[in-house]
Amino acid sequence: MIIVIAEVVTRPGMEQAYEDSFRALQAIVSRNEPQCVLYQSGRSREESSTYRAVEVFADQEALDFHLESAWLRDGWSQMQASIASVEVSTHESV
Repeated sequence: MIIVIAEVVTRPGMEQAYEDSFRALQAIVSRNEPQCVLYQSGRSREESSTYRAVEVFADQEALDFHLESAWLRDGWSQMQASIASVEVSTHESV
């Protein structure tokens, strides 16, 4: 499995916009990517503008499919206005 973790910091006052955009993309991923095991975001309890998105894919092919999808490009374009910074790391399962 491939695990992707993104730390997202939203622009001030844009938390709801990020959450709405993420939920919309999450629903599309759920419908169209059976090899995506988990696609979830959570807000930090300590810093309300900081989120961690956790994405788990069955294999590299599933991750590539996700990265090349039109819905990811569209979803990302909707999310960008609400995001101040994002840091992504990719991990192999153990």
